[in-house]
Amino acid sequence: MLKPSARLAVLPLVFLIGVGLSGLYPVPAVADSGSIVRYARVKTVGDLYVLNASINLVLTDAARNALLSGVPLVFELEMAIVRPRKWWPDEQVADMDQKFRLSYHALSRQFLVQHLNTGIQETYSRLVDALERIGELKDFPLIDATLLDPGRHYILELRVRLDIERLPFPLMVQGYLSRDWRIDSGWYRIPIQ
Repeated sequence: MLKPSARLAVLPLVFLIGVGLSGLYPVPAVADSGSIVRYARVKTVGDLYVLNASINLVLTDAARNALLSGVPLVFELEMAIVRPRKWWPDEQVADMDQKFRLSYHALSRQFLVQHLNTGIQETYSRLVDALERIGELKDFPLIDATLLDPGRHYILELRVRLDIERLPFPLMVQGYLSRDWRIDSGWYRIPIQ
């Protein structure tokens, strides 16, 4: 049997081995949180392609409890414009990320949504309204139409996910090892007309 001091020295090694072995059995990217892209439409406004989308963002119990305990959650809205090719991997023409920080202030009982790309902040009295704000895009500018070849076919890929790396370290470790922190809508693909 190991002495207590020897056992303490072995614990970090056991943790690292456990984390390393967890890579052999990957956790699915999408949890049963129910987050999905309801719809997404791309249209042209002048010489610009714009996106209108609605994403149903649902928190897992672990994420909801952390949020109500004062842990801010950062959601990343990822978008990519790709050109499909038959014999080669799809060509990525453009990509963009939008990040939103969701936090809860217990004293005022308000939810704060901060758009990290622009710095704009909005407050909501209900969590469902704050989540709806993160998941709603109206006339969001995607790309100048002159940058796309008119005779080619393009696809917009869209998803929203919880940015696990923005969690405090103890929760980040749980986020990588537990499905309870996997909030990911999965990729939604729509043609750009």
